[in-house]
Amino acid sequence: MAEALSTDSDIEIVLVGKVGCGKSASGNTILGREVFESSFGSSAITKTCQRITETVCGRLVNLVDTPGLDCAEVSSDKLIWSLGLNTQRNINVFLLVIQLGRFTEEQRAAVQKMVDMFGEEVREFTMILFTHGDHLGRSIEDFIRKAGEPLRQVVERFGNRYHVFNNRSGDPGQVKELFEKIRRMLTAIEHRHYIFVSPRIGKFITWFKISG
Repeated sequence: MAEALSTDSDIEIVLVGKVGCGKSASGNTILGREVFESSFGSSAITKTCQRITETVCGRLVNLVDTPGLDCAEVSSDKLIWSLGLNTQRNINVFLLVIQLGRFTEEQRAAVQKMVDMFGEEVREFTMILFTHGDHLGRSIEDFIRKAGEPLRQVVERFGNRYHVFNNRSGDPGQVKELFEKIRRMLTAIEHRHYIFVSPRIGKFITWFKISG
């Protein structure tokens, strides 16, 4: 489902991806400070959605970090439930976080799980965010071209919209560039947004928010 968004509205951004892809670190890069726990080890695995509101590049941003799509400790229903309680239901952008390197079957499965959870329409509201840009060593276009058919198909599936983060650099320019790409993306889709309603529990989430 989709509705129009005013150009001066808050931006609702949801980070999605498999465990260890750099979602939380990317969230910290966007916010310009350490908010989401991001480090190696099982204790750092995100197990519930976390929402932070911050002004970024002159826009009020509601940024939601989510558990990994392949997290064994978080079922699809639990992830959807947590996301429903941590968003305004009207999501402007999904950032599909993929770690640069060999594109594995596990990564492909995580991408498909995202589409299965949110529906084919989610592709229109999604931009791929590649992490570990410090390991790239060449242009992202060259990397995608030589990466193999599976990754190229994923990039094409999401409208060839992508950006690269080096979460270690602290360079605010990469965030400004991301938000310029988001601005162009929102303009292209006429500032519509994805309306988040789970077929199984969406009605209860809506009732819960109104009643609460």
